[in-house]
Amino acid sequence: MVMDRYPSRLKRLRSLMRKAGLPSLLVSHTSNVTYLTGFTGDSSYLWVGSSEEILISDGRYTTQLEEECPGLRVHLRKVGERMASATSTALAAVKPATIGIEAGTMTVAVRDELAEKLPKAALAAAADLVEQLRQIKDKEEIASIRVAVEQAERAFRLVSAGVRGDATEKQIADQFEAALRHFGATGSCFPPIIAAGARSALPHARASEASIAGAEFVLIDWGARNGLYVSDLTRLWVTAKISPKLERVYRVVFEANRAAIAAIRPGAKLKFAAQLRYSGGYRCRRIPRVVLYNMDVGCLCEKSIVHEGIVAQHTDGNRS
Repeated sequence: MVMDRYPSRLKRLRSLMRKAGLPSLLVSHTSNVTYLTGFTGDSSYLWVGSSEEILISDGRYTTQLEEECPGLRVHLRKVGERMASATSTALAAVKPATIGIEAGTMTVAVRDELAEKLPKAALAAAADLVEQLRQIKDKEEIASIRVAVEQAERAFRLVSAGVRGDATEKQIADQFEAALRHFGATGSCFPPIIAAGARSALPHARASEASIAGAEFVLIDWGARNGLYVSDLTRLWVTAKISPKLERVYRVVFEANRAAIAAIRPGAKLKFAAQLRYSGGYRCRRIPRVVLYNMDVGCLCEKSIVHEGIVAQHTDGNRS
């Protein structure tokens, strides 16, 4: 079943290519190459024609290529050979007249080098063709995301159970990194954000050597990487008695989060925008954000930021 997904994805990609008027496409973004072939190495391109494809890689991955994508036509570049030259050699036999390139991720320098090595081929900018496929997750992808969420949640429970009151933000961040790997994650999908007290107001705060001792609360923002798929969770540790101000702010954020989740359904349009909200005398900037399966609502106050929420929206309309 797993290997069957790649021919299906290539078939759907070719349908998009025909609609875009592209007889062939050079996929250069590493995640897109993996999505279409199952190959998890890097420094590789995938050329997709109307009825065939060629993976352009190098000798470091010979065994890995045989294991991960058996039957796929592979061209291995020589030691020290540049990708543009290897691509030209790999496509010498097929001689494509037009090649679509992933203009959103390919640098101008690489594009120019390809044009020099492929003088008889027209290079056409392609707009996120593979990304269009990746927007809709299949059952296996949803399962992978669920695993990433579970890995992150288990790491949170483990770290929470053993955290010391005199621990520093960095020490806690390091514990999260280790716990994620312990529970099977490839690693953290971004450096864990551990921010105590007033530092929680810093967007994407870097974990520092500051101690959490004496802080009323600690913002925890972390996530696990499970192959191509990741999770992104946010929690607030309350390390003292909850103040009336924090309780009022949290209720604003929580209610906004619940309302946003209730509004999610198949076909719904995302019309969220940053708004100014006033509650209990506090001016809050409510920031709803949807990144695929992530609903992150935050309230930014003068000296703190409160987050709430994760939701997964499935293609069948169910939430988790």
